[in-house]
Amino acid sequence: MTLVGLVSSCFWISLLSFGGIYGAFPELQRVFVTQHGVLTTEQLIDAVVVAQMVPGPGMVACTLIGQRVGGFAGALTAFVGTYAAPVLFISGIAGLFDRYRSLVWVRRAEVALRPLVVGFMGAAAVTILRQQMSGHPWATVAVAAGASWLHARRVLSPLPLMAAAGATCWIVFATFSGH
Repeated sequence: MTLVGLVSSCFWISLLSFGGIYGAFPELQRVFVTQHGVLTTEQLIDAVVVAQMVPGPGMVACTLIGQRVGGFAGALTAFVGTYAAPVLFISGIAGLFDRYRSLVWVRRAEVALRPLVVGFMGAAAVTILRQQMSGHPWATVAVAAGASWLHARRVLSPLPLMAAAGATCWIVFATFSGH
């Protein structure tokens, strides 16, 4: 498989797959294992497992696949192919939105989508909170309340606030879990 084939495969798999690495897995297997034979099924599974252990999106497995196929150049090529697709897609959508934002139906669609976004954010927060409540519920509630108060009073902007809340939770959990 050439680097051009690698970047092309990663680009289209990334663009057309939904659900992250699990949505892309069947196509990755078809392209890299069955069609081109550059990986075994075990090597593909290894790349997915390693990708799940590192921070960031699971599609980092494509970079690992690229490394297996073409070394450092393959990893770089697969990275560019994998992440160029969503970047170009969202850039195109943002450009269209900016161009047509003065149209009434576009503004109405934006306003109509706000509750959906807030709902997704709320669902993510509840999921994280439920997961954290199993360890030290009092610490989780205290940090969440403190972060909410600091944000409401505009004491800290969101990025330092998230860092401070994360550090506080880490310290509290490390202190009281005995590790």
